[in-house]
Amino acid sequence: MQSRWALGHSGITGEKQGTTVKDEIEGVIFDLDGVLEFQGKAYPGAVELLVSLRRKRVPIRVLSNSTLKSRRLCTEKLNKKGFSIYEHEVVTASFATEAEIEDHLVKPFSDKYRRAQ
Repeated sequence: MQSRWALGHSGITGEKQGTTVKDEIEGVIFDLDGVLEFQGKAYPGAVELLVSLRRKRVPIRVLSNSTLKSRRLCTEKLNKKGFSIYEHEVVTASFATEAEIEDHLVKPFSDKYRRAQ
C-alpha cells in the first residue's frame, strides 16, 4: 500500500485536472529542524505554507528527532515563531518510542522480551 502522505515540501499542489491537494494526499509531514526552522528562526514562507495547507484542510504533522524536547515545548516554540501548530500534530522521538512500546506492549523486563533477544 502506497503512502499518500507527502514529505517536506513535495506534493502540495494539485497536479491532476479537477483535483484538489486533499484528493491527492492524506497529509504532509514536516521535519522540524532544518525544514520548518533553522537555527531558531522560521524558514521564509514556512508559516504561510502551513496556513495554505490548513485552508485546504490538509492534515499536518511535525516530526522532531529530539529526545530532549517534549511535544508541548516544540508546539510552544513553533507558535512563538508564528506557526499555528497543535500539540497532537507534533511527534517527537520520545513520544514515538513511548507509543510504540505501548502499542506492542513491549515490557523490557518480562521473560518474553528476554527470550526475543
